Amino acid sequence: MGVATLAIRGWAVVAVSLGLEVSPAVAETLKLVGPAVLSAIAANALLIDDGSISTNWAWYLAAVIAAAGWLKWRSGGVAFAIGFAAVSVLNQIL
Repeated sequence: MGVATLAIRGWAVVAVSLGLEVSPAVAETLKLVGPAVLSAIAANALLIDDGSISTNWAWYLAAVIAAAGWLKWRSGGVAFAIGFAAVSVLNQIL
């Protein structure tokens, strides 16, 4: 699905280079492609483990903590650092 989503975004780049106009609404929507693909990859990594549902509660809790960090500081780098630290600590505790 990520490949299909990125292909749609690539189509818009090609369309603009050929002189076609992309509406502002489409341009705004295309900005969400990258985060959508990354979210799909993260959800797959969190929820699926060798073809079955994962029960890694440390990772689930770390994901919630990282999301809270992003909401607080609106920074992907800060959210990544918080999530990494949370996973490291929670894997030792749980």
